[in-house]
Amino acid sequence: MVWTYAVDMIQDNINKFQATAPGVTVKLTDYNWGQYHDTVVANFVGGTGVPDILYGSDHWLQEWASAGWIVPLKDVFPKDQVDALAKDMFPYTLAGMSYKGELYGLPYYADPIAFIYNTRIYKEAGIDKAPETWEDVLEHARIIKQKGLVEYPIGFGWSQQEPFSIEIVTAMLMSRGDEFFNDKLEPTFLDANGNPIPGSTLEQHIKWVKTALDEKLMDPESLTRDGVAAGQAMMAGT
Repeated sequence: MVWTYAVDMIQDNINKFQATAPGVTVKLTDYNWGQYHDTVVANFVGGTGVPDILYGSDHWLQEWASAGWIVPLKDVFPKDQVDALAKDMFPYTLAGMSYKGELYGLPYYADPIAFIYNTRIYKEAGIDKAPETWEDVLEHARIIKQKGLVEYPIGFGWSQQEPFSIEIVTAMLMSRGDEFFNDKLEPTFLDANGNPIPGSTLEQHIKWVKTALDEKLMDPESLTRDGVAAGQAMMAGT
């Protein structure tokens, strides 16, 4: 069971595997990314359509492992075979697939988080360079909107069902020189008493989002659509 991404390549890998394992038949089922998590959880809870092997995300690993829906690889596969595959993988990717010291999956691919802009629209707006700060993004968006080129120049995919939402916000905080937590895992936006720190980077960022929404620079659908829909809107130039 996988989410719908490069399904032809996955089927090709299955065909190659089946050629080396006579008598074994693998049935591939794929679901849209936006519905994948909830569909898989419903199958786990209902006890029907539960796959033998499936795609998983580090976002859901703790949930699935603590519920007993998935098991460590060592419970199913020979340790030497798992170690042979894992030795060439980046440590952070293995950490993302580990829970309470146990490895639950092998990383298949990793995704970058990138913020992009439309050079054609920038040229039409008379903006000759990319934004360097989030304040630049707001100012450029104001120019683009004022010229009537795009109704909502800024767009994101922050649906509650989109697990990458937190990674997008984390990347935005890091671009401001900060993170949610310090090296001691203490929140950078709260003081020792658990009260919000005035002017924290997180507060600045929340105010940035509010400004973008209040000035109608950010598409309000940013709060309800996923990353795929946000990308499609970007490619359409809307």
